[in-house]
Amino acid sequence: GARLTLFCIGKAIGGTAQATNMRLAIAYGDEIENHTQDHAKMVTSDIPTMEYKMAAQLATVRKDLRDPSYKEYLVRPPGGAGRGNPYFWEAARVEQLRIVMWTVSSGGTSDAYSTSPARVKAIMNSVNRGMLNKSGNLIGGTIVLEHTRPADVAALPTLINEIKAKGGRFGLVGDIVGRPDAATAISPGQTTNNVTEVFAKKPELEDQQDIFNAAA
Repeated sequence: GARLTLFCIGKAIGGTAQATNMRLAIAYGDEIENHTQDHAKMVTSDIPTMEYKMAAQLATVRKDLRDPSYKEYLVRPPGGAGRGNPYFWEAARVEQLRIVMWTVSSGGTSDAYSTSPARVKAIMNSVNRGMLNKSGNLIGGTIVLEHTRPADVAALPTLINEIKAKGGRFGLVGDIVGRPDAATAISPGQTTNNVTEVFAKKPELEDQQDIFNAAA
């Protein structure tokens, strides 16, 4: 199966049903990372508020997982907004989180509740434009962004099967970009240009720093 990197909004995951799903995800080998507590865009100069929104999300995750020591390493800014904001960089550095973006979006938030074969095909066409080269082969290190909306959920099995059929390998974002700690706190120059789920054709990626450590 495919392991996923799940960037969760704190306010969206509180509750018994979601907590159960999150614990199952961890048991299956997925990783849960930060998408802030309320999905507010990280475009302000108010560093303490941005820190709080990331810290509050982590507190919610820990409560749902029943694991007070669970550690997050990555943050995806809501809507992708703020990756060029140095105040956000500082807030993320204080929280010891690496900022990550995506390579290709499924477009699943548009007509998000349609699960028709035509909608699934449209999502796959969108993903393939960024995931495949001109020869139809997988591009190593591609990060596909999907959401937990019916359209994306319906397309996910097709996406997984296509990647497997083409000899692709699934990996967690943290395994590729690295997991910062107090000794390796990120700087703006280490902000990565990818997010969510890594689909790597090769077991190792050459020039990994060039692929993943694009400066904001």
